[in-house]
Amino acid sequence: MVSMSVRMKFYENRVRLFSPARESALLRVARRLHLGGTDNPAIAGNRGERMRMDWRTMALVAGVVCSSATAAVAGGAWVPDKGDGDFQFGTSRKVAHYSWNPEGRTVKNSSWHLFRYGYQGTEYGLGHKTSFYYTVLYLDGLEGPPGAYEQNRGMSELFLGFKRQVHRGKWPMAVSFDMRTSILYDQAGTYNRHDFLPDPNGQAVLDGVDSEWRGLLGEDYGLKFRISRSVFETGWLNFDIGYTYRTGNLADEMPFNAEIGYPLHWDWLFIKGTFNWVDSVGNNSLKRQPDDRFGCSPNNCFPDASRQVIGAGLMFNIGQQRLWWVEAGFNHWLWGHSTRKYEEPYLSLGRKF
Repeated sequence: MVSMSVRMKFYENRVRLFSPARESALLRVARRLHLGGTDNPAIAGNRGERMRMDWRTMALVAGVVCSSATAAVAGGAWVPDKGDGDFQFGTSRKVAHYSWNPEGRTVKNSSWHLFRYGYQGTEYGLGHKTSFYYTVLYLDGLEGPPGAYEQNRGMSELFLGFKRQVHRGKWPMAVSFDMRTSILYDQAGTYNRHDFLPDPNGQAVLDGVDSEWRGLLGEDYGLKFRISRSVFETGWLNFDIGYTYRTGNLADEMPFNAEIGYPLHWDWLFIKGTFNWVDSVGNNSLKRQPDDRFGCSPNNCFPDASRQVIGAGLMFNIGQQRLWWVEAGFNHWLWGHSTRKYEEPYLSLGRKF
């Protein structure tokens, strides 16, 4: 998805000016599609005549979403106007039969992963060049040896964030604060993969899987710098880099994300490519606390994991006003250490408002 997914979006908020005839034609199409932001000199002017931005969202992986899915990256440095925004629903299927060990060598897993996510995300313009966004995940997960999976269903990670645009122009820039919280599945007390019931004879009775293995546990707090650019007339470039402070025994991370959108048919079909690099700072605690989910061993140290993920997708605008869109794509874990080697197809449907 997510592959946060999870969320990435594009904005069609630039009109390139060439000859007067070309400019006139582009502006007519822009008005039909409701394109453009208030910083666009070609269409800025009277507030009542300004056209709303047409932008899109998808859930991707970038940062950590649940037990190694990626975190959400919100739409570059562009920010929706006050009261504008979008919502999105999506699903993804993450499968891993192999891992990278701490030295980056590929090893076969005795326990396989099949994680099926559903997600819902929204971004809303607050005004003053600021927006609020969130993504919430639902997991239907299978984990264990082939033929002996344990299944866990229920709410997973919740991602929240604020973004503030600090510069407009050809290269808009923004800063954002992001948070991942385990509030939807965390339980008090020591971590355990299973729940138990008390027994009159003093023996614990197994009562199914515990909700706490639907995510990483703890919280993440991230700060990012974002920069974007309109290219290929209606395409886009997005870059961001940041730092993530993580609670528990998990190492802090330094994420870098890049995205390019290229118009195949400029007003309805786009191809998108993404690259996500999350590098561990290496300051994880070597001692696992009772409420930590993961620890370290000679073969794996998930609290000190790094990864690189590449992705590709197709985005289809729907309807005369392009209010709806569908996106389908695929994410591939290219390299890592102490992390699973996932493959993740995804599908999402969204609408702007």
